Amino acid sequence: MNSFSTWLTAVMLLIFSTMVGIATQYPADARFMPFVVGIPGIALCLLQLGLDAARAYDGHFMSYFRTAPKAGKPAELI
Repeated sequence: MNSFSTWLTAVMLLIFSTMVGIATQYPADARFMPFVVGIPGIALCLLQLGLDAARAYDGHFMSYFRTAPKAGKPAELI
């Protein structure tokens, strides 16, 4: 979990959180665009950090999910 992409995601989360925090002090009409960009950005950064954390623990959490079979190949039953 110490890879470059994880650190980049954490930096982006900090930037989006700061942007939304500052935008709360703007007038109602001026804060709309920072909220439209910042709130989904925060959600996606948190999702990515969660996936990175799940992958860091040897994929134990991810083993509960199986990928769908590809088109044209029969599914293997386990």
